Amino acid sequence: MWYASDIPWLPIRMIPDIIDQQPTLLIGELLFITLAVVTLIHALHNGTSHFLVWITTIAAGTANDIFFMVLPVVDNFWHAQCTLNLTGRLPLYIVCVYISFMYIPTVALWRTNLPPFARFSVSALLAGWFYAGFDLFGAKFVWWSWHDTDASIRARWLGVPYGSTLWTVVFTFCFCMILHFVSLKHSQLGFQRFGAGLLLTSLLATPLMMIFMSMVQFTKLALVYGLDNYLLISEYPRVPDQTSLLITIFILIIMVIYGCKNLRIKPFAHDYTSDRVLFIFIAIYFATFLTLMIVSSPEEAISIGVHQEIGECYVEDWDLFNISRYKYLCPSDYDEDFRICTYDQDYWEVDMDMPTWYTICGLPHSNYTKWVTAETIICVGGAIVFYYLLCTSNKKIKNE
Repeated sequence: MWYASDIPWLPIRMIPDIIDQQPTLLIGELLFITLAVVTLIHALHNGTSHFLVWITTIAAGTANDIFFMVLPVVDNFWHAQCTLNLTGRLPLYIVCVYISFMYIPTVALWRTNLPPFARFSVSALLAGWFYAGFDLFGAKFVWWSWHDTDASIRARWLGVPYGSTLWTVVFTFCFCMILHFVSLKHSQLGFQRFGAGLLLTSLLATPLMMIFMSMVQFTKLALVYGLDNYLLISEYPRVPDQTSLLITIFILIIMVIYGCKNLRIKPFAHDYTSDRVLFIFIAIYFATFLTLMIVSSPEEAISIGVHQEIGECYVEDWDLFNISRYKYLCPSDYDEDFRICTYDQDYWEVDMDMPTWYTICGLPHSNYTKWVTAETIICVGGAIVFYYLLCTSNKKIKNE
């Protein structure tokens, strides 16, 4: 369960322990908590609409995380124990992650004159880009672990499930769309519309995201180059992979192109100075992850906490779409970018009264250049795009 009441988690861990075991995670916590504070100040400085986005990212994001932890047929990710933990499964900084990757792309696109659906689409793509640098680093440095055999996270790029990237894009799109039509499209944002936007977006963003992702997964077409030099079209439904992600990106780009035919939408009022300050911290965010990827060693990371339950090998289970997976992590047969290091390769020494609580250790880079190159592209590209959106506006400076 998401609250994991039967494990020895602590709401506050000693900082020296974190420094000794996962120093990069401590830096990540500080980074995201700082971003949460900076974005709050930015939201308060720019008016009610901005604050509505900020507070709704917390409610919708936390609800999404808990929802997928509670569902036994999903329950396929586990966070490392951090300095500050809300529960045994939910570190405080994860709430701040939602604020960062959803608030920043959402309000950044308000500085443009794109119409609503084009704006939602670009916000979603930028959210996926913003999150990708974090996702790439965190997966490699065991800030969390994934279910070993779950189909929805089986296909991966550099250790990151395509399903994770797809989720950030689609979830942000749904978030922006619901919040816009419930609250933000109205010229006056009163208490009732504020409350309705907060409540309905928090309740509906996850179900709507699941519907949209299912539509892509069930209708996707994989183009396979046949032996006779023609394109063979075949269906691979239900599992998110690179094809699902590419189809989603294509659909969003089409909406952007169509939206560019109508650029008469008035940008949201905003404060130019606060945007520049926000960008400084965005630049620090990207620079931090790039630097950590260059100088840190994943094999030195030690992750203590809840992970996939250890048990009998090859016990069949089924996920949300009734696709077979193994219920337990088999300690003698798993394919993850970490090693179980609680017990010197002898898993039977683990406390089997708590088979979900053990220690994993990171593995060295299989291709250091590839990981650093990917992180460089993400971080440099992200910084350039957000600089353009937040620092090159010549709109009149004013508050809502």
